[in-house]
Amino acid sequence: MAMGLRDPDRVALNEPAARQAFLASLNQALRHPNGLAQDAVVITRPWDFELKDVSPPVQLWHGEADRNAPLALARHIARSLPHCSPRYIPNEGHFSMVAHYLGDLLRLLA
Repeated sequence: MAMGLRDPDRVALNEPAARQAFLASLNQALRHPNGLAQDAVVITRPWDFELKDVSPPVQLWHGEADRNAPLALARHIARSLPHCSPRYIPNEGHFSMVAHYLGDLLRLLA
């Protein structure tokens, strides 16, 4: 499971609780392959709206060591959203962000 992962993600997924949560999420996703297919379509095709037209405030959190979603793309999205407050976190990857900041993210949503 750790092949191709950067150190922050490898370390995060070695934590039993984070690994268990990731595997449960992956298992659930694989039980519904249509959802995975829809995700692939959404991220590879043009959207039916422009980011500049998004009016609600957006908080974008992104790990600078994320290999799954490039930092350059996150910065582009943040610049394109008119009311975006980006937070780029050094030494965090794709999975380590969730492992280390889930509580903070949930508090923002509550």
